[in-house]
Amino acid sequence: MRKFVLIMLALGCLLTGRAKAADSGKSKGEDSGRSMTGAPIADVSIHSSLNELSDYRPGFIYIVVKNLSDSLLTVKKIDIAEYPEFLHIRPAYPGAFFLTPPDNDTLKTQPSINNSLLYPDSISILSGASGTYGIFIEAQNQLRPGKHMLLFNVFLAKGKPGKSLSTSIPVSHEFKVNAYGENEILGALQNAVAFLVLPGFIILIAAGLTWPWIVPEPYKKSYPEWLSSAKKDDFRFWVVAITFSLAMVGVLYPFYTSLTPFGRRNFLYGYGFIDITLMWSFSLFTGLLISATGWCVACLVIRNNRWKITSNDRDPVILLAKVVHFNDRSPSWFKIATLQGPPNLKGFLIPKKKAEDESVWLIPHVKVMFKKDANTSIENFNEKINDKDIILADLLDDIRSGRLSPENNPAVIQSVDWTKMEKFITKPIQVKEEELGNIESEQSVFVTEQLA
Repeated sequence: MRKFVLIMLALGCLLTGRAKAADSGKSKGEDSGRSMTGAPIADVSIHSSLNELSDYRPGFIYIVVKNLSDSLLTVKKIDIAEYPEFLHIRPAYPGAFFLTPPDNDTLKTQPSINNSLLYPDSISILSGASGTYGIFIEAQNQLRPGKHMLLFNVFLAKGKPGKSLSTSIPVSHEFKVNAYGENEILGALQNAVAFLVLPGFIILIAAGLTWPWIVPEPYKKSYPEWLSSAKKDDFRFWVVAITFSLAMVGVLYPFYTSLTPFGRRNFLYGYGFIDITLMWSFSLFTGLLISATGWCVACLVIRNNRWKITSNDRDPVILLAKVVHFNDRSPSWFKIATLQGPPNLKGFLIPKKKAEDESVWLIPHVKVMFKKDANTSIENFNEKINDKDIILADLLDDIRSGRLSPENNPAVIQSVDWTKMEKFITKPIQVKEEELGNIESEQSVFVTEQLA
């Protein structure tokens, strides 16, 4: 019996020793996020009112770790998964800093390719208590508006500080990113335009406002009314507006910004409040540039047409001056041409500027009205207009400068205008050369009359 008891005691000691050896062989790194009973050791959550982020409007995210275990819990670091590069993230915890690469000074606070927030001085969380870890988030540079998500992996150490990591718990936070001022601008426009077509909208409105102030007559009203009115249901306006918007976003905006201290910026890559301000300013400038271009073109057209005879030449002196411009030795007598077909009106035939021109101009008589006390002046003028050898330029100089008066007083001439004569046209007209019939010999285009 004694032997049996001894054998049973020896067997019990042997089994007890093997169990202790098995327990001592477990590594500390094999601790999971759960206790020996399978219960979680911590609850990690995110608390924040940051549902919308914009440049110049930063915010905070608070990670709350609640210790559910029966021992101390320490937050060693928080890893941040890949996040948009326009976000600037830093810990708001006093003793935390970004993890730096091994070859750098770990005492310096600087961003790292590891995207980890270290908490070396973190106070251990007592059982049943909670710890709060603030993270500062700021949107910088060019944003990409829309929904974004931040994914954090919280690494925890169970037990006294200094022990190896035992578990990690991931948490995430979704938020919306907007460029500062975008909603306010589009709201002011009452949804008349989306932000992508806003540049073209501003360009056309700016051009329509400045065109009448810059472009000279008679082209002030040449800017289309359907462009300046910007009607929402006018597809012509939106076709032009979208075209200008695409040109601004794809070509003009990068070019404009390359000339500024901000450097070249791509609106398609992202945008912020600075980009909205620059885009608005450059769109206004482009609209003004369109009006300035219109002014240049109008001036060139006016300059090229300055000496071109038109139906708007109501002043005979101006029309005849254009004739003199192309031929300074032009005679004051012109051939008389008769139009084919009734009533077979006649007119003075202005020589063609170019032989290949198909059209010609016919003008009526020019009546020079003298004042009643200008007897000598009208006699001298009649003498000149009856002289076939007197050139047209001399007569025009006499009319304009008043050389007909002995006192050099131009007031002796009351008026110069087209006049109606029997079987003659009453105003300048342009006709095809084949419409002309009989052509008679030259006569003076001037007639005189004196006030009674």
